[in-house]
Amino acid sequence: MEGVITKREVLQIGGISAAMLLLARQTQAQEGQIQATIQLTPEQAGALHSRYVTAQRQATPDRQPFNMDNLIRLIDQLMERGVINQDQRKLLVQLIEMAFSAKSRAELQERVEEVIGSAQGLLTEVTAYIVEIYRSSIRTAAELLADVDWPTVQKVIVQDFAGASAGAGIGGAFGTQGAIIGIIFCGAVQSGFAFASAGTA
Repeated sequence: MEGVITKREVLQIGGISAAMLLLARQTQAQEGQIQATIQLTPEQAGALHSRYVTAQRQATPDRQPFNMDNLIRLIDQLMERGVINQDQRKLLVQLIEMAFSAKSRAELQERVEEVIGSAQGLLTEVTAYIVEIYRSSIRTAAELLADVDWPTVQKVIVQDFAGASAGAGIGGAFGTQGAIIGIIFCGAVQSGFAFASAGTA
């Protein structure tokens, strides 16, 4: 039945990827809104969550998931899984390095826009969505975090990029549409918490 994941598929793909497969199958755009249904029991959802969290912890032995090296590893995983190509990897790594080397949000935005402007041929499918989430984070920081110090804003932008990239990896096993759904959902969740926690109340 369309939109229903089989027991065999759950065993084969494991982790939270099963949930992303359901989303990829059941999500469709209607009148500008995304409609999605997940047919999972609470117990299945808990098991998927635990498996994914365990895998992420094992992949981060230094306990620094948002440092530059670990963000680049996220991008390397996307290339290894065939979600992006070598040239797109270079672009995304360049954008990561800019986030860590920039001295202000304005400087980061200027440099990012310049690089993106000269790399339009690489902004296809998954890469275009990751880059746009990144650009959106920089612009949103100008609006919501104007009175917050740069190191804090920098962390928010980096976490946003990490969320979008991780989402691409989770959903990418199920094709471009699954990766895009992962980028949007994971990017929005990570970004939401990052922006909400920055600055003073």
